[in-house]
Amino acid sequence: MLEFDPKAKVVDLGCGNGLFTLQIRNKIGCVGLYGVDIDENSLAEADKREISVLKEDLNSTLSFPSDFFDVVVSSQVIEHLFYPTIFVQEILRILKKGGYAVVSSENLASWDNILALLLGFTPFSQGDFDGLKIGNPLSLSEKKRVDDTVDM
Repeated sequence: MLEFDPKAKVVDLGCGNGLFTLQIRNKIGCVGLYGVDIDENSLAEADKREISVLKEDLNSTLSFPSDFFDVVVSSQVIEHLFYPTIFVQEILRILKKGGYAVVSSENLASWDNILALLLGFTPFSQGDFDGLKIGNPLSLSEKKRVDDTVDM
C-alpha cells in the first residue's frame, strides 16, 4: 500500500526502535521520516537510524501541525491505547488532504488465536516479550523476530 514518493513526509506512530520504520523508508524512498513512541530507549535506537524522533503519548493530542504528513503508518499499536478515538482523530488531523494512513492491528479473531484462547493460552503474537518467550508455548514468535530480519 505504500507508494514510492521521495518527497513524502511520513510518520510511524509507535515506531519502537525504528527497524520497521526503515522498511517504510526503503519502500517509499522518502527523506522526511518521523517516528513517535513513548519509550525513550526505543527512540534513542530509532534516532541512531536517522529517523526524526519525538516522544509522545499516543493517547493524547500530538504536537505536529495539522495537514503535515503525506503518509501515517501505525503497526500493532491501536489495540494497546486507552483512547483509540483520540488516536484516529489525531491521524486525520495531521494527515494532508489526499494523504493516506495505514493502520494495522492484531486479528484476535483469527482461527489460530481462537484455538490458542480455547486451549487457555495467550494469542500467538503476545507470546514474545523482549526476546523472552512467555505465555503461549506454541507461539512461533521465538523462531524469527521481525526486528532480527531487517538488513542495515
